[in-house]
Amino acid sequence: MPLRLTPHLTQLISDAALKSFWRKRPLRNFLKQCGVSDKVLATWNEDETKRDFLDRLLPELHESDVGQQIVIKIAYSLIEQTTFPDLKNWEDSEDKIREAYVSVERLKAFLKKQKAKRRNRTTDI
Repeated sequence: MPLRLTPHLTQLISDAALKSFWRKRPLRNFLKQCGVSDKVLATWNEDETKRDFLDRLLPELHESDVGQQIVIKIAYSLIEQTTFPDLKNWEDSEDKIREAYVSVERLKAFLKKQKAKRRNRTTDI
């Protein structure tokens, strides 16, 4: 059974992305590497915040199978992070990195729990 894209999972992904990338350009590059098209990224207005863009992007991606695969890739790419280069060299880098780490760990725990549920459902059949 595939990963279910729930509103809670979408919120965890958004939170982890926002806390992992302080500037727009690194977040844009990350999303592109995860499969978000240049055409979609071009809709990101200069005055649109990262949060507003992600709040618009993630539900849009949910609408297609390919988009859902991109959301899943974003989630798993976020939990693979062990360092947060975009958060270094700021006055409050320690706080930013700690918050990013906690947010990524929440996402990781949720995905692990979902995986266990999927595994239990398949063994119950």
